[in-house]
Amino acid sequence: MFPGREEPASPIVPEKRRTFATTHWSVVLATRDAEPNRAHQALECLCATYWYPVYACIRRSGKDHAEAEDIAQGFFERLLSNRTFQHLEPARTRLRAYLWVALRRYLQEINMQAHRHKRSGSAPHLSWDDMSARERYRCEAVDRWTPEQLFDRRWALALLDRALQRLKTETAVARHPELFEQLKSGILGEKDGHSHAELAQLLGMSLGSLRVTVLRLRRRFGQLCREEVAHTVDDPEAVEEELRYLMRVIARSTPEVGEVRP
Repeated sequence: MFPGREEPASPIVPEKRRTFATTHWSVVLATRDAEPNRAHQALECLCATYWYPVYACIRRSGKDHAEAEDIAQGFFERLLSNRTFQHLEPARTRLRAYLWVALRRYLQEINMQAHRHKRSGSAPHLSWDDMSARERYRCEAVDRWTPEQLFDRRWALALLDRALQRLKTETAVARHPELFEQLKSGILGEKDGHSHAELAQLLGMSLGSLRVTVLRLRRRFGQLCREEVAHTVDDPEAVEEELRYLMRVIARSTPEVGEVRP
């Protein structure tokens, strides 16, 4: 579903290129001691994007919806406390791997306590997205993945969605909101939907112009995917490796039709 590596074309809306040093995870690691408030803000932004993989992993570990929400909130409260920054390994690490290890340890602690984690109320409550966590989890394939596999799958899909939403915003700013919706399946490389000839007629474009537009959007989407990955690693050389891993995760985790969880 991720586009292949290509030389980026000019985006529909030019975006100032960020230096790698300002990506969220690198900010957390670089400023955790000297500027804890800045590190907190960067980590909070990442948690807002990747909360659902944590929730889904907790559910797959055997917790019901209410328990999972409570445990996830407690986990994020701990993660967002300044004390957490002091325990981050100084060596290069990836946010995905760090969160998985931290969550696994937290779940072990919760299970040892044998009671629901009680929130302190001192940390802000993270808001869930438009579709409730319970309903999203019902769409997961029954017993198809281990907690770690489900965590990685939902991590990859969250990153994909984040990049797609940024692309949608760019096309809307460029006064082509209908263009994105009509071409979204082509951007993702899906076979369903209208043919290029049908879309060209629908959008009032020549076939050649439409094909160029799809190609540019796909290249921009690939660029945005890499930027989102860069936010979660501390080494620019790790971006391509992490992206390839997430591509493999999505490729092997396409859910079977009709599989739902109560």
